[in-house]
Amino acid sequence: MNLIFSTFRVQYQLLQIQVIDSNLPEPSPAQLVTALRVAVTDAFSVFALNFPAIDFMSLILFFVGFGCSVIAFWKGYTFDDKYPGHGDYDRLHKATEKAFSEAKESMLDEAVSTVTRAAQEVDALRSRILSEQRQASALKAQVTAAKTLFVSNLKTIQGELNLVLDTYRAANQATRETTAPEYFRDQVLVIPNSDGSDRVNPLLEQIEAVSTGAKALADTYNEVLGNRLHQIQQQANSLVQIEFQKHLAGMQLRAASLI
Repeated sequence: MNLIFSTFRVQYQLLQIQVIDSNLPEPSPAQLVTALRVAVTDAFSVFALNFPAIDFMSLILFFVGFGCSVIAFWKGYTFDDKYPGHGDYDRLHKATEKAFSEAKESMLDEAVSTVTRAAQEVDALRSRILSEQRQASALKAQVTAAKTLFVSNLKTIQGELNLVLDTYRAANQATRETTAPEYFRDQVLVIPNSDGSDRVNPLLEQIEAVSTGAKALADTYNEVLGNRLHQIQQQANSLVQIEFQKHLAGMQLRAASLI
């Protein structure tokens, strides 16, 4: 708007020259409208990064008007007092309300996270008890399978050795002219006397004891923890309010100490 006033001043001066040359007492309304249209077009060319050509007085007019507009904007934005000091108090009140709302939202989020953590801890403990029982059972099955595989491998090794010895002795007896030695009738044993039960059985007994203990814990606390988790989930809103009041009371104590 200030630039329009400045460009119109230039156009109005040019229009005065035309009026003098035409011996007219004053410019006609049509001439004024035309001059205003040209001024508006020149002023809007600033949006195309083309500052219009104006004289020095019009440039002064532009900056004075622009400065007055900035001052008016700043005054209207800051000096909003209905009564002396009202604007400052009002802005302080709004800033305090905003800070309180943010603190309240933060405390509510903390209360929700506290209740959520409690539910997660109960659920994790319940899952851990059940997991310990399953792991004990799985370990017992692994040890039993390892023992079975060990015994099977021993039998396979002994069978392969017996097959090789029997084949060799039969071939030797078929070709030799003397009587075979006495040890040809002996069976060669390479497998140990024990199948590992002396070591496996105590381990299985320990695993069984752990499994029994885990089952007792599961039977004792699984239902209790399940009910506790269900209770937390049902009373989540009430617990959040309780935790929120705790945080709010702590904030009030801190505020009172600061005051």
